Amino acid sequence: MKTPLFVFLGVVEAGTDANISILKSRLENSFSNTGVESKFEIKGELLIVTITPPRFCFYISFVNNDHKTLSEWKEMARDSELPWDIKAVDKSRITKIFAYLELNGWAKYQHILQLGYTVLQEMEQFTHVKVFTIPSIEKTTIWRKIFKI
Repeated sequence: MKTPLFVFLGVVEAGTDANISILKSRLENSFSNTGVESKFEIKGELLIVTITPPRFCFYISFVNNDHKTLSEWKEMARDSELPWDIKAVDKSRITKIFAYLELNGWAKYQHILQLGYTVLQEMEQFTHVKVFTIPSIEKTTIWRKIFKI
């Protein structure tokens, strides 16, 4: 896991009110109270939130639930050497993912990863959205079972 980025992927179903521009506005408001330097940029259907220092990016997108789209995200995860188990997340699961990332060399980003809770919370306010993250936790090993991560 060499790439300092974190993807939030909102997979939407019919009737969703998910909107990347509204999400950007909500996150700008939420992040303004953190004291962290952040830049927000929309490129097509992708919201890129860049945090410094250290440089770290959140990539956030709402996508349709289809095989082609998910295949593209799988390829991105593989190319960036980020594990993705393709399971939806909630606050409990994201806590486990953050703990896993800390054990795997991302400890210096801990203060930034905490902002991930805010991103998740804001995405969950939209209807008919399942949130996934890249990276997530790789397949379960005996060590993860022992350390409960």
